[in-house]
Amino acid sequence: MITVEIVDNEMAEMHLDRLGIQQLIHHLEQLKDRETDDHVHLMTAEWGGGELGSDLQNTDPSAQLVQKLTVYYWTRIPGS
Repeated sequence: MITVEIVDNEMAEMHLDRLGIQQLIHHLEQLKDRETDDHVHLMTAEWGGGELGSDLQNTDPSAQLVQKLTVYYWTRIPGS
Protein backbone atom coordinates (compact mmCIF):
# COMPACT_ATOMS: atom_id res chain seq x y z
CA MET A 1 0.00 0.00 0.00
CA ILE A 2 1.19 3.44 -0.95
CA THR A 3 -0.97 6.47 -0.33
CA VAL A 4 -0.03 10.10 -0.72
CA GLU A 5 -2.09 12.68 1.12
CA ILE A 6 -2.11 16.44 1.48
CA VAL A 7 -2.90 17.79 4.96
CA ASP A 8 -3.85 21.41 5.69
CA ASN A 9 -3.36 22.22 1.98
CA GLU A 10 0.42 22.39 2.40
CA MET A 11 1.91 19.23 3.90
CA ALA A 12 2.44 16.03 1.94
CA GLU A 13 2.42 12.63 3.63
CA MET A 14 3.30 9.26 2.17
CA HIS A 15 1.90 6.19 3.91
CA LEU A 16 3.50 2.81 3.13
CA ASP A 17 3.35 -0.77 4.25
CA ARG A 18 6.12 -3.30 3.55
CA LEU A 19 4.83 -4.10 0.05
CA GLY A 20 4.44 -0.39 -0.69
CA ILE A 21 8.08 0.23 0.26
CA GLN A 22 9.17 -2.58 -2.07
CA GLN A 23 7.06 -1.16 -4.91
CA LEU A 24 8.39 2.36 -4.38
CA ILE A 25 11.98 1.10 -4.37
CA HIS A 26 11.25 -0.80 -7.61
CA HIS A 27 9.97 2.35 -9.33
CA LEU A 28 12.93 4.41 -8.09
CA GLU A 29 15.45 1.78 -9.19
CA GLN A 30 13.91 1.72 -12.66
CA LEU A 31 14.38 5.49 -12.90
CA LYS A 32 17.92 5.31 -11.50
CA ASP A 33 18.98 3.01 -14.34
CA ARG A 34 17.81 5.42 -17.07
CA GLU A 35 20.41 7.24 -19.16
CA THR A 36 18.16 10.25 -19.81
CA ASP A 37 15.74 12.39 -17.83
CA ASP A 38 12.53 10.48 -17.19
CA HIS A 39 9.56 10.18 -14.90
CA VAL A 40 7.06 7.67 -13.58
CA HIS A 41 3.37 8.15 -12.80
CA LEU A 42 1.87 6.50 -9.75
CA MET A 43 -1.93 6.66 -9.75
CA THR A 44 -4.94 5.33 -7.95
CA ALA A 45 -7.15 2.75 -9.66
CA GLU A 46 -9.77 5.45 -10.14
CA TRP A 47 -7.26 7.35 -12.27
CA GLY A 48 -6.28 4.31 -14.33
CA GLY A 49 -3.33 3.12 -12.28
CA GLY A 50 -3.26 0.99 -9.19
CA GLU A 51 0.12 1.90 -7.76
CA LEU A 52 -1.45 4.23 -5.18
CA GLY A 53 -4.12 3.26 -2.68
CA SER A 54 -7.48 5.03 -2.54
CA ASP A 55 -8.14 4.90 1.21
CA LEU A 56 -7.09 7.85 3.35
CA GLN A 57 -4.80 6.82 6.18
CA ASN A 58 -4.73 10.17 8.01
CA THR A 59 -7.83 10.84 10.10
CA ASP A 60 -7.37 14.63 10.00
CA PRO A 61 -10.49 16.16 8.40
CA SER A 62 -8.28 18.33 6.18
CA ALA A 63 -6.54 15.30 4.63
CA GLN A 64 -7.00 14.95 0.87
CA LEU A 65 -6.02 11.95 -1.19
CA VAL A 66 -3.54 12.47 -4.02
CA GLN A 67 -4.80 10.63 -7.10
CA LYS A 68 -1.59 10.98 -9.13
CA LEU A 69 2.03 11.34 -8.10
CA THR A 70 4.68 12.02 -10.74
CA VAL A 71 8.27 11.24 -9.75
CA TYR A 72 10.87 12.96 -11.93
CA TYR A 73 14.43 11.75 -12.47
CA TRP A 74 17.02 14.23 -13.72
CA THR A 75 20.41 13.18 -15.01
CA ARG A 76 21.46 16.77 -14.35
CA ILE A 77 20.25 19.41 -11.92
CA PRO A 78 17.54 21.52 -13.66
CA GLY A 79 18.69 25.08 -14.19
CA SER A 80 22.40 24.27 -14.08
